[in-house]
Parts: sequence; C-alpha cells; structure tokens
Amino acid sequence: MFFPVKYWGVEGKNGRTKIEPSDNPVIFYSDGKDEDHISKNLIEADYMINLPCLKAHARAGITIAAKNHFGSHCRFSGAWHLHRSLPCPDQNGDYSNGDMGNYRCFVDIMGHEHLGGKTMLIVVDGIWGAGEAVYPPNKWHSAPFNDDWPNSLIISQDPVAVESVCFDFLYEEYDDEHYNSSFYYGQVPFPRLPGTLDYLQQAADTANWAEGIIYDPENDGTPLTSLGVYEHWNNPADKQYSRNLGTGDGIELVKIDQSTDVEIDKYQSIVEDFELHQNYPNPFNPTTTICYELGVPSSVQLNIYNMNGQLVKSLVNEDKPAGVFTADWAGIMDDGSLAASGVYFYKLKIQAANKGVEQSRKMLLVK
Repeated sequence: MFFPVKYWGVEGKNGRTKIEPSDNPVIFYSDGKDEDHISKNLIEADYMINLPCLKAHARAGITIAAKNHFGSHCRFSGAWHLHRSLPCPDQNGDYSNGDMGNYRCFVDIMGHEHLGGKTMLIVVDGIWGAGEAVYPPNKWHSAPFNDDWPNSLIISQDPVAVESVCFDFLYEEYDDEHYNSSFYYGQVPFPRLPGTLDYLQQAADTANWAEGIIYDPENDGTPLTSLGVYEHWNNPADKQYSRNLGTGDGIELVKIDQSTDVEIDKYQSIVEDFELHQNYPNPFNPTTTICYELGVPSSVQLNIYNMNGQLVKSLVNEDKPAGVFTADWAGIMDDGSLAASGVYFYKLKIQAANKGVEQSRKMLLVK
C-alpha cells in the first residue's frame, strides 16, 4: 500500500475501502434501456486521472479509458448489461453489432459529468500491451518497437484523441499474423472488428450519432456536444496527425525519447522558458486564478475554450516581460453572459525568440 492512497473494492477486503453505491441512479443510457448507480466516491471527487492499459478487446475491439469505467458501475456482478452496445456482444466472433451508427454506451460514459466529465488526465499504460484484455503481454513486432516491449506512456487530456491514437497503434500491431489470442476466431483480429471506431466517431461529432439517439447521460435535457478530436495518423511509418503535418488543428503526436539527446534538449528548453500552472481553486465557483511563468520576454495569449473547442474568453493578449503572472476568470464569457457549469480548457500560447510554444490544462466550473 502507498500511504495515504486509498483503494476501493467491492467487499472492502485486503486493506481496501468498501465501495458505496450512489443512493439513486445517476447515469442513464441514451438508448433508454438501462440506468446505473455509480460509486459515491466518484460523485464526491473533484477530478480523476484515468489509467487504462494498452490492450485490444474481444467484444469492443479495443479497451482504453472509456471502457475502464465499466468498473465504475455498482452492479457488482459486472457490466454485462452494457455488452449489448459493443460490436461483438457475445465474444464469439459474431460481430452482429458491428455496423457503424449504432448506439454505443461509451459515448454516454465519456460524456457523463461524474465519469469522463471529471477526468482531468488520461495516462495510458503502454509499458506493455496485449491482444485482449485478459491476455499476458507480448513484445510488439511493429515499428518503432521492433520485437521489443512497447515501453510507452500515451498521455492526453482529450479523451477522443488519446483513444484514436491508441487504436492506431493497436490496429497496426495486431493483424492476421500477430493476433496474440488464445480464443481468436480466425475472422478478424480484435482491433479490426467492424464497428470498433463507431463510439469515437460519435463522441467527436454529433452528426455521427446513431439514428434516434440523443446522448444525454444525466437525462437532464442537455445533450452532449463534441467530446474531442477524432482522426488517424497519415501512415504507420511516420505516425503524423494534422497538427504534426500543419494541415489542421487536430491531434499532435509528440514523441519524447530519452535515448535522443536532441529531443530531451528541446523539451527541457520549453519547460525552462515557461510554465502554465493548474488553476486554483479547481473546481471553482465563481472565480478562479490562472498562474503562468515566463523565463524570457514573450508575446502571450491566454484563452479559455469549451469542450467543443470554441473560444469562450480571451484573458490575455499582449507582450509580457519575464516573470510570474496571474489572470482571474469569473466565469463570464466574451459576450458578457455567464458560462455554464462544466469542463473548460485554458491554453497559454507564447511567442519568443522565433519560437512558438503552448500548454493547456483542464478546469471545472461548478454551480
């Protein structure tokens, strides 16, 4: 045990604190077929960090941060009732639910205020990977791993982007010759199941929602909006996305390789030049303070965006000397209206010595 970390478990045994379910159902699946209690700890939490593993899955195709929340539900017999919305519900090679545009419970989970809505950071454990959730790890044949363990952490604040990137890696690794499966059905390696990407496309864009489905996991009449960026790399060799290529504002895959001195120097330089701190208090109501540090005189932009990537408030747009600065936000948008409760991003962009750098963080406005 790592004091003072608390571990929760169903029975509260082996040093774990017993899970207490919510008094009433709090998540309502948008196809109208189920509702669920979740742990009171999640309701009371200010934020969470989701730590999934880099694995494929026999029913879902892949299992990353969204599916990690199957364990958040308080039907202690399991989350079997949610399998109906996965591409291969019965884990038998019959991907009868593999059509695109079907209801996907992962969208409700990713958008729910106490689950995906409180997730400040997703850290995917790719130190090793596997072809199915319960399989032992295997060394990866694909580049740049080349018959070694993946040895990676994949980190993001964007729930759609990080799962899109994980899918690309898993899809490339597990093919007909490298499926790493003891109950492979000789049809499709699990990341290649039809319908695997359906939930990501629906989470990214409401235009892709299943016919007749309005995702509203709190059942409060407020539908979800876009939950993040969905796209795929240009090819498995280069592994570049739209921001890497300069063709869009989508995903940027940044590799930090400790065996490459040039990469280390580059990112050490960025950290030394400036730093964006977590706002305080967080969650907040009505006002929060954002602190940032500049190592050199810089042209500074500090903006706040909603979950849909839309600009909400421009806080700073001016030249600053080196030093430590703060900016307050009282939940008022540029048009003078009050911002609604929810998750927002604040992004700091600087331009100094012909170098442009940016950092962003999440914050939670509660009312």
